[in-house]
Amino acid sequence: MAENQSEQNRGFFSRVINEANSGYNTYRNTRTVANAGKQLGKQIGKKAAITATSEVWVPVVIVGLIFLVIIIILFGGVSGVKGGDLSNNPSPTDSSSPGPTLLPGQKPNEVFYCQWQGAWANQPYDTSTVARTGCSPTSMAMILSSYGSIKTPGDISTIFHQNGWDWLPGSGHAGTNPWATVNQTWLNSMGFQRAQTDIVNSPGGTTSLNLQTVKNYTDAGWLLYTAVYWPKIGGGHQIVIENANPSAGTITIRDPNSCPDGISTIPASGYLWYLITPIRIK
Repeated sequence: MAENQSEQNRGFFSRVINEANSGYNTYRNTRTVANAGKQLGKQIGKKAAITATSEVWVPVVIVGLIFLVIIIILFGGVSGVKGGDLSNNPSPTDSSSPGPTLLPGQKPNEVFYCQWQGAWANQPYDTSTVARTGCSPTSMAMILSSYGSIKTPGDISTIFHQNGWDWLPGSGHAGTNPWATVNQTWLNSMGFQRAQTDIVNSPGGTTSLNLQTVKNYTDAGWLLYTAVYWPKIGGGHQIVIENANPSAGTITIRDPNSCPDGISTIPASGYLWYLITPIRIK
């Protein structure tokens, strides 16, 4: 009976040892799993950090590159282009240059041509040359070129002659019929328009000039093609009026016969006005 009891005791202790070993193995396995979980968590954290960083910086880099390209286009592509500076516009001698570029109401550039200077000066016109009788085509060239349609006095002289607006050689005249040169059909074909009502239209001439009306037109972006008796030359003359100051009684003109710079402000009184026609881009 004592042997049976001893056998039972050995079996009991053996089970206890086996349970203890089993519990220890379970503990080791649990720690292994826990450590593996920690390592996995660290890897996931690193990847998440990288992903989060990418999500922040990649768009920033892309936006920066786009901004840089825009800066290059804006400041590199248009470098040196200034309003009113013909040196950066199509060559004035290029009669096939682009058409008008300003919108109605926009202020035109201040372009000046001298009828006595340039390749057109000795070009035949009417019974003489552009230098001597080409004030009208030179004035029209200034108007068209001021809106971006670069036409030289030589270009316009050719057009006027082809249409018979220079009175035709041998007619006894010297100059231009200003009423013919403001032909609406031709101006339309050039991308321009003539005002429905002229400020002055008097074949016999008038000394009356409403400067406020002149200013209203020029403030709205029109240039005024003008035929006037010009005491300085003792005869009819064509100029461009670009502004007026009613309170001072003055006008700012472009006189193609005053070279090299014919842009000046003069008193508006004391002249005989024949035709003042507002012209601008359509």
